[in-house]
Amino acid sequence: MNTNRRKRRQATLWLGLTLAAMVVIAMVLTFATDIGQVLVQLKDFLLKPNAATEWYLVALIFLPLLGVPLSMFCIMAGVKFGFTWGMAVIGAAMFGQMLICYAAMHSYIKPVVKRFLDQRGYNTPRLGKSSQVNWAIALVAVPVLPYMVKNVLLASGTLPLRTYMLINWPLQMLQAVPYVMFSGAVKSQNATLMWVAIGIFLVFWIGARKLQKRHKNRTHASDQAPPKY
Repeated sequence: MNTNRRKRRQATLWLGLTLAAMVVIAMVLTFATDIGQVLVQLKDFLLKPNAATEWYLVALIFLPLLGVPLSMFCIMAGVKFGFTWGMAVIGAAMFGQMLICYAAMHSYIKPVVKRFLDQRGYNTPRLGKSSQVNWAIALVAVPVLPYMVKNVLLASGTLPLRTYMLINWPLQMLQAVPYVMFSGAVKSQNATLMWVAIGIFLVFWIGARKLQKRHKNRTHASDQAPPKY
């Protein structure tokens, strides 16, 4: 059963990547007359601070909703805007995306999204209010699941909007800090800030590993506990 599910996931992934590649190739052949020029523009978009800022902002708003990793946009934000303004831009985009996820998961499309997540092994447990708050904090604090999966899973529960935002937004912003800080330090050639960003990233990584281990031990202990009569 698990083997079949894994095969279905792999097939879905490859189909998605193939479709994305086909769309990109079709757009390039349709709209570009010079492939070399497209590559130069793409390099400028990714690496040059002042190049295509408006297109970066549009991509930042919409592409993470489709599953594109947010960390890539965090790195670009530091290059384009520096640390302070980069965090402001990322924070504003996160805030809007979280509201969109919450609205989507409290509308008629919720069953479709839930079915999609269930097929991939992402389930929201049925918990009481206090237990769900603890589960939500643990889910967001561990930087393992993709950004949008966290947003959707949290929004699919019974947390009110205010609690959902108070848990999700600050913790996800905190995880964006080392990416934006590091690329912003590269832009300003600040070696001290680079090492600070690396240190923060290591702290997050070690903390995430410990949280994962603790959660695994608790889950194992609860499974081994005898039933209560």
